[in-house]
Amino acid sequence: MCESSVVLEVNGKMETLMEDVIRILIKGDDIELIGIFGERKNIRGRIVDIDVNKHEIVIKGG
Repeated sequence: MCESSVVLEVNGKMETLMEDVIRILIKGDDIELIGIFGERKNIRGRIVDIDVNKHEIVIKGG
C-alpha cells in the first residue's frame, strides 16, 4: 500500500502527527491530512520533506 506517516518538526523536535495518510490537501499554510479510514487532521505549517522510500512526510510548524 502507499500510506505515509506525517511527522511534525518544531524547534528540531519530531512528533508523529498521523499514520496511514493517503491524501494531503494544501491551502496556503493550512494542511489537511486524510487517513485511510477517512479521518482528518488539520495542521498549520509547510511540507519540508517527502521521503517516498520511507513513506514519511515532514511538516515544519511553529
